[in-house]
Amino acid sequence: MDFRKMMTTGEGIEELETNLLDLDFEFRFKCRRCGKCCIHQDMIIFNARDIFNIAKKKGMTMQQVVEAYTEVYIGRNSRIPIIHLLSNGPKGACPLLANGRCSVHDCKPTVCALFPLGRVAINRTDDQASGEGEMPTIKYILNDHSCGSAKKVNTVRSWLAKFGIPEQDEFYLLWNKVRMSLTPAVMKLEEGPEKGAAGGCEKAADPQSGTNVANPRLERPGRSLAAPGRETAR
Repeated sequence: MDFRKMMTTGEGIEELETNLLDLDFEFRFKCRRCGKCCIHQDMIIFNARDIFNIAKKKGMTMQQVVEAYTEVYIGRNSRIPIIHLLSNGPKGACPLLANGRCSVHDCKPTVCALFPLGRVAINRTDDQASGEGEMPTIKYILNDHSCGSAKKVNTVRSWLAKFGIPEQDEFYLLWNKVRMSLTPAVMKLEEGPEKGAAGGCEKAADPQSGTNVANPRLERPGRSLAAPGRETAR
């Protein structure tokens, strides 16, 4: 399935449930290091852990990583700052490439490590949860891909283990919980007066979306983020 398209446009989102994979699901894929997945990729979303790991690898501060390799904009649906990879040059190459190879291979962004898999956090209601309510769990999908070879058989479980990604990544679940709590809070603030309690910040209207944003320089019209909790690989 084209998970990236679904993330951007919402098309086919009703098919998500039928495409969730078991951890023992088998798929054929072996990276040929052709570099195709490292160009023209503008949907590589960074989370805080990705930025921290890259900063540590590069000997940079997290702020320097954000300024050097990413672009920040306000998600049209999520209404929170989104940090995504900023491609370089006419070929749209990943700025983290060095001599055609990933310079942060051992700590590359999670969405890159997951490829060709993607993951989504889904809230499940467990009747036996003793009042705990929704029980988030991580499910996986297989992205459409045109690179790599079919010479190697993997399972979802073995692929995650290869890159040291926990099957039920507590950080990922917590990160999405924070995002999901921020979105309604920000939307509520946006419904308030032009000057709010937060320092009387002036809001500017986004001419394309018709919404108000606190910092129009960060708004990227035409971009959207699917409901917080979803993460896709390149």
